[in-house]
Amino acid sequence: MLGAERTAVGVTSLGGTLLGPGRVRLAGMGKTVLGAMPNREAAAALAACLQAAGLPAAMSADIEGLVWGKLVVNVAINALTALLRLPNGDLAVLPEARKLVTQVVQEATAVAAARGTALPYGDPVAHVLAVAEATALNRSSMLQDAQRGSPTEIETITGALVREGERLGVATPLNRLLLDLVRVLDAAARRDEVMR
Repeated sequence: MLGAERTAVGVTSLGGTLLGPGRVRLAGMGKTVLGAMPNREAAAALAACLQAAGLPAAMSADIEGLVWGKLVVNVAINALTALLRLPNGDLAVLPEARKLVTQVVQEATAVAAARGTALPYGDPVAHVLAVAEATALNRSSMLQDAQRGSPTEIETITGALVREGERLGVATPLNRLLLDLVRVLDAAARRDEVMR
């Protein structure tokens, strides 16, 4: 275990595409924001290292809101792009996809509201669609994983949202469906790996 003294909580909008072992193509420059907890000094040192390397970084006192803000974006983009095999931008352009994004985001924001977590933007649907447009050609990490037959992060993204909704008594039927569908993709990839 790393321990709290060597751990920082944060979010990043720095995008990348895995090209192979040790090879990543930058897919979008964005800021990394670290929280002051659990160890403010460690987080500040990490932010300084990132800045020295030319990567925008900052600190925030409201890391929970930022983490949930990022979760809402990832819940809306990742599972849908993985299942539909679409780049991010198509979610904002195709009316049918926009409808799904809207429904997924509404469920996610209901869970955040039930937790008492304020999101870092006023209109969650507009924000997610703006992110999809700004990263229009990007293939989400979950889509890349699904195409490689690698395990996805569905449990830590959509799974986390669904579990929190269950804990709080907030229904998330569309997110539950997306979770189950991506689980099938993961199970099929595991089966195919065993059969090779």
